[in-house]
Amino acid sequence: MEQGPTGQIGHKGQAGATLQSRIPSYGLHQSLIGEVISYGPEQPRWTVVQWLIDDGVPGRGHRNAILNPDFHAAGAAIRPHATCGEMTVVDLADGFMENPD
Repeated sequence: MEQGPTGQIGHKGQAGATLQSRIPSYGLHQSLIGEVISYGPEQPRWTVVQWLIDDGVPGRGHRNAILNPDFHAAGAAIRPHATCGEMTVVDLADGFMENPD
């Protein structure tokens, strides 16, 4: 969630990091991963409603991701965002095993 302090938006981090390049630092996914992001302070329920409606998103990518029956694991975080107030990120995987501490 390195975008928060910079006010950046999108699925790439400051140095161009993608979900595929970030996940290995936390653990191993099986074969399928996805990510949904919401910007702005919302109650969690309304964030999910926003992803389900997915207005203005070509192909309804958020809706397709959170309703994908192949995703069985999720990690979520809400953090401050410099220009939007807050951001919510949910990373999804078909299976996930955390790195041992």
